[in-house]
Amino acid sequence: MPTTLPHLDDLQLLCAVVDRGSFSAAASHLGTTQPRVSRAVARLEERLGIPLVRRSPRGIAVTQEGERYAAYGRRLLAELQVLEAELVAEDSDSGRLRVSAPPAVTRRLLLPHLASFCSENPQVRLELSLGARRVDLIEEEVDVAIRFGPLEETWRRSRRLLDGSFHVYASPGLGPTALENPGELAEWPSVVLHTTHLRDRWPFVVEGEVTLAPVMPKLLVDDVDALIAFAVEGAGIAMLPDFLVRDEVADERLVRLTTAQQAAPAQVFAVTTSPPKRATRLVEHLANRLTVPTTD
Repeated sequence: MPTTLPHLDDLQLLCAVVDRGSFSAAASHLGTTQPRVSRAVARLEERLGIPLVRRSPRGIAVTQEGERYAAYGRRLLAELQVLEAELVAEDSDSGRLRVSAPPAVTRRLLLPHLASFCSENPQVRLELSLGARRVDLIEEEVDVAIRFGPLEETWRRSRRLLDGSFHVYASPGLGPTALENPGELAEWPSVVLHTTHLRDRWPFVVEGEVTLAPVMPKLLVDDVDALIAFAVEGAGIAMLPDFLVRDEVADERLVRLTTAQQAAPAQVFAVTTSPPKRATRLVEHLANRLTVPTTD
């Protein structure tokens, strides 16, 4: 008989596994990692000494004991959430607000709107963390994370902030003036982010479908601002969201090589887990102010 109570996070993760049918779907749904979900279920099984989930190469199957345990845990978590909401309702408009966002998006688009939010909400203490990696919202206690899409459909709480397009850009002096065929990409040196899936293949729309075309990386960086600067200096062509290089295009430091018909969508989302009111208010604040004019 266990002498200690289970961690509530472990119960929440088990419920997500039962509801979603797999460790990976549960992890995506809650903004965490598959190994963390697997460890949580294993801890509960070790406490009880019985299997809650049976694993096989073809997937998982929840045992009867796992179904019963999750059903009770689900009720317990729901009742606890209601109670906590009642206890801290007066605190939901003030206090700490932790935000994680990509550096380039923050510097080029978000900063003035984050500053205005702070001015309008002096009772909120904003803690902003800039980084390219995808944070674990649960593990790192992040209230709002800004992410590039598209997102998995399992994200319950997400708000699209920006709609744009991925285009190929180059310095006017580099040589190419248009890209008629994505297959031409391999003929030109490129500057890429080595931290993303776009490091050696770029997305294009061909006959209405998004396809990936190979590129020839000449220079790899892990910072979007540096990538843009290298492209401006003529180090190579670069694929970038149009809303990040408006100034460079307006000043003719970069020229666009792709057409509107070729461009794959580029989206920015705000994602949360169980946000307090101040987090919801920040997301609304950003959504109402992040309007980026489109160009054809």
